[in-house]
Amino acid sequence: DVEGLQKLLEHQRLIHPDIADPIDKAIHIIEGPEVHHEHEPELAGAPEDHDHGPANGDAKPSAEAKPSANAEPAASAEAAAEAPTKKDAEEPGEEAVVLPPELHRYYNPGLMNPKFWEDARKKRDEVEQRWMSEPLWRDYPKADISGCRTNAPECAVWAMPQVNQTKTRANKIYRKCCIEHQKLQKTMADVFDFLHKHKIQFWLGMGTLLGAYRNNGTIIAWDTDADLYISEDDEQRLLDALGSSEDFGHYYEKDHSPKRRPMYWIYYEKNQPTSSPGMGDTHVEIWMWKWKKPENKQIIYPLQQCPLYGEINALCPAQIEALLNKHYPLGWKSKYSLTGGRTTLNLSIM
Repeated sequence: DVEGLQKLLEHQRLIHPDIADPIDKAIHIIEGPEVHHEHEPELAGAPEDHDHGPANGDAKPSAEAKPSANAEPAASAEAAAEAPTKKDAEEPGEEAVVLPPELHRYYNPGLMNPKFWEDARKKRDEVEQRWMSEPLWRDYPKADISGCRTNAPECAVWAMPQVNQTKTRANKIYRKCCIEHQKLQKTMADVFDFLHKHKIQFWLGMGTLLGAYRNNGTIIAWDTDADLYISEDDEQRLLDALGSSEDFGHYYEKDHSPKRRPMYWIYYEKNQPTSSPGMGDTHVEIWMWKWKKPENKQIIYPLQQCPLYGEINALCPAQIEALLNKHYPLGWKSKYSLTGGRTTLNLSIM
């Protein structure tokens, strides 16, 4: 959204006058031409009603009506009606509250270290090399990505001049991000609605929480999965709900975390994917949270609303920064890289 980015530019000029010019360059790239494929579906192989609700829900709003990720992610009346109420909350007397938007947003070149851009170029080269041989991507060249700048604005990082010198929006890694992030949004929306329906408390974690908080309610540009937690006490309730739901619309399977705890992979696809877990299929990961320390409940509860993309009904822990500090003890606010370093993940807290 160019208008939104221009407003952000004016704001950044006031608080960060030294990094205004790089944002100007980003706006110039975002205003560049997009490649349209008028005769292809928005996502190859996707259902016609590619909405942000349950699989049998209403049609998706038009792109013009969809809130931009630049906008303040205020909860709509519908989202408020669907959000957990006091009687649904796990902690007695606690209600979900609306998370105000934060100032950490987008991929400002002035906040990145050189290692980030070095890693990004390596990622670009990897995608280029695998583009024609990767079975998971066989439909990507012909998929329509014309709505990407509205639906997945975070993908613009792959069009930055630090990654690609070309002005075209059709570079392969940008296209891959656009397709996979729109699939992931659909999967997240369905999973979150499913958990709300079955009164299973959940909250975002790890990189998904990081994107929701630091990047103004968007997925991190290089992620192809979403991470969320439920209490280990709710695992059987989750299994019962999955086993009794005939219209869920997504394939799922059980796996184990690095600490050998149960976790569940829920895929965008309705039928079993051709790849094994971790091989790249778009999916949501549900991790079991073990209450190792009683004081951790104060970090998690009461859960609060933190809409993704302004409309996906997600929940975040009460003390987001406290949980991120535990996840990423070496830092997470800025100067981050793609392959670890300052954002090395700490799984020992779970």
